[in-house]
Amino acid sequence: MQHELVILRHGQAVNNHGGADYDRQLTKAGQIEVHASVGALVHSTATSEPGFPDCVVASTAQRVRQTTELACEILQYTQADVAWEQGIYEGSIETLATLCYEYGLTHRRIVMIGHNPGLSLLATMLLAPAHACAAHGLTTAGWAHMAFDDGIAAGTGRLLGQHRPMAAGRR
Repeated sequence: MQHELVILRHGQAVNNHGGADYDRQLTKAGQIEVHASVGALVHSTATSEPGFPDCVVASTAQRVRQTTELACEILQYTQADVAWEQGIYEGSIETLATLCYEYGLTHRRIVMIGHNPGLSLLATMLLAPAHACAAHGLTTAGWAHMAFDDGIAAGTGRLLGQHRPMAAGRR
C-alpha cells in the first residue's frame, strides 16, 4: 500500500529575546507564508484527490500549534483530530522517524508539522538517494511531499513535490 508524507516546517516566528523558545509565536509574515505555502500544497496535483490528509501530527510548541491551525483550515482537516506530539519538539531523527513509521501503520496520507533541523534531516533520511538532496534545508513554512510504496522507511521515498518560501535575509 502506498503511503504519502508531507513534512511541513512551521512559519517564521518572533525572536525569543530571552524568552522560552517553546512559547514563540508566529509573526504576521509567518502567518502569511504558512497560508501561501499550504495553499501551494493544496493546489499541487499530488494532493488533489479527496481525503488528503488522513492524519496530521504536530509538535506542541506554540508556533507549530499556530501553523497547524492555519494548515488545518486550508486543508479542511478537523483540528480536534490533530495528533499533538511533544516528541517532535527538539526530537531526534530517530524519534521523528519512529513517529512517521507508527502513524504510517494506521494512516496512508500524513502531514507532520514541526521544526528544523530535525525535519530537514528526516526528509533527507527518508528519501531515496536520488531525491535526498532536493529536500535538504526546509525553510520556514517549507514542505517536502514524498511517497513510499511499502510503508514509510528510510531511503525509500520518492519526492513528489516541495515548496521553499523565501523572505529576504532569513531561512
